[in-house]
Amino acid sequence: MESSPRFALIGCGHIAARHLQQIKRVGQLVAVCDIDADKAKKLVGDSVPILTSLDVLLQAKLSIDICVIATPNGYHAAQAIACLKAGHHVLIEKPMAIGSGDAASILSTAASVGKQVWVVKQNRFNQPVQQVKQWLQESKLGNILQFQMNAIWCRDAAYYAQDLWRGSADLDGGILYTQFSHFIDILLWLLGDMQALGGYRTNTQHQGVIAFEDQGLVQLQAQSGAIGSMQYSVNAVQRNAEGSLAIYGSKGMVKIGGQYLNTIDWAVIDGEELDYANTNTPNHQYGFYEGSMSHHDQVYDVVLAAWQGKPLSVLSNDDAVKTVALIEQIMQHIPLQ
Repeated sequence: MESSPRFALIGCGHIAARHLQQIKRVGQLVAVCDIDADKAKKLVGDSVPILTSLDVLLQAKLSIDICVIATPNGYHAAQAIACLKAGHHVLIEKPMAIGSGDAASILSTAASVGKQVWVVKQNRFNQPVQQVKQWLQESKLGNILQFQMNAIWCRDAAYYAQDLWRGSADLDGGILYTQFSHFIDILLWLLGDMQALGGYRTNTQHQGVIAFEDQGLVQLQAQSGAIGSMQYSVNAVQRNAEGSLAIYGSKGMVKIGGQYLNTIDWAVIDGEELDYANTNTPNHQYGFYEGSMSHHDQVYDVVLAAWQGKPLSVLSNDDAVKTVALIEQIMQHIPLQ
C-alpha cells in the first residue's frame, strides 16, 4: 500500500473545492471528472487529467485508491456502485443516496468486492454535538422523554437557479436530503432509531421552482419511547435562521442551537448549569450561500485512518442508510399538500 491514498474527484461543483483542499492535504489527486470540462478546469487547471465521463475515467486504468463522489444526489448510488465494481474505495458526499434500497445496494456491493465506503456526516464533529453525545453516553440527562428539532434556512429562487439539478425530484430529492440530512443524522446519532408518526409537508414559496416541499413538520418517536418533532423550512428571509435541537430528560435538559447546531444555548442537570464553555463552532461559507460547518478535514482524517486499516470511529455506514430510510419514510408517508 502507498503511504498516502490517490484520489479521483467526481463532480466539480461548489463542494468540490472543499474536497480538493483535503485531498491535497492527505493524499494525491490523480484525476477529476465532470460533464462540464470548463468547470473542472476552473477547479484544477491543467494539474491532472480531466474526464467528462465516469465510464471513461473508470476504463482509463489510472492508479486510483479512492473515488470521491461530489455530484448531484440522484447520481450518488449508481456512481458509487460503478466505482466500487471498478476496484476503488468510495467517499460519498451527503446524502448517501435518495432511496434506502440504493443505499443498501452500495453497502452490499462494497462487501462483495471488498472495498470501503464512507459518507460525509460532518455535523458529528461539531463540538456542541460531541459534548451532548458524551453527556448522553454518561446518562447525565437520565431517560430521554422529549425532543424538538428546528431547521429553518434560507434557500430562495436564486439559489435554485444556480444549477439545473437543484429542486428536481430525481437529482435533488428534496430539502430533507440536500439541506437537512445532517440534522436527521444527528437526531439518530444522539437519540437512536426512530420513526415518523405523521406530519405535514407543503410548498408555499417555491411553486414552479422545486418539485417538493419548502417547509414541513414531522412527529417522531424514538425506539426508546421518547417523542418529539422536527420543523424544517427553506423559507427564512435573507439568511439561515436556526438549526437547533432541544432534548429533555428525566434528570436534565440541553439545547444545541445557533444556525447550524453550532452552539450550546443551555444545559441544566438537577437545577445546575453544566459547563459547556469552548464548545461553539463557526459556520462555513460555500461561495454564494452559507451552511453548516465544513469539518471535511476531520472527515478525511477518518477516511485516511480507515484506509490505513484503523477503526472507522465517528462515521458509520449503517447510520447513513438509516438517515436515508427515515427521510424516505417521511416523504412516502406524509403526502405533499
